[in-house]
Amino acid sequence: MRRRRAETVRRLIAAGWNPPAPTDTQADRILDDIYQVAGDARHGLGLGLTAREAQILTLTAEGNTAPEIARVLGRSTETVRKAQKKLRAKLGARTNAHAVAISLRQPPAES
Repeated sequence: MRRRRAETVRRLIAAGWNPPAPTDTQADRILDDIYQVAGDARHGLGLGLTAREAQILTLTAEGNTAPEIARVLGRSTETVRKAQKKLRAKLGARTNAHAVAISLRQPPAES
């Protein structure tokens, strides 16, 4: 079934179809699917985070503010803040710094 869909999309693109840009949610799902298929052991840092949440956590750990992360990812500041709030809830963290500290205490994901 997926192969048929993939082939249909290939034919449409070859015929000149130009799909609209995905929404943030669709982009996150696409990234999650890519990481899952690729078998990337680092995905989610072993903490049950989505690819986007792991990326935001990494950028936060590097000292970036929400507006700076939004610029890097091409998203709105509000989208980044919502993602930070969601990942803090997943990790049981009170602040972004606490979320980074929790992630640092985790053993490295096996490759």
